[in-house]
Amino acid sequence: MEEDGSFSLKNLGKGPIIVNGKEVASGHCIKLGPSCVIEIRSMNFIFESNQKVVKQYLINTAKKNQNKSLKFEWSAERVS
Repeated sequence: MEEDGSFSLKNLGKGPIIVNGKEVASGHCIKLGPSCVIEIRSMNFIFESNQKVVKQYLINTAKKNQNKSLKFEWSAERVS
């Protein structure tokens, strides 16, 4: 999952992967959308994501990152 909540697929294998009829060569990426058909070695998969859960995850991640930047950390070193 990307930072904006979108999804992509990278082919890490030696053989091609087919996404909605487009070949994804080894080492290349393609964006995934709703109901994408992914074919790997003659096996078909349908990609679906739960957008409600994705949005909640992004909100929670943003809150955690905001809290980290607001925390003040004490240093054991003295300032001269």
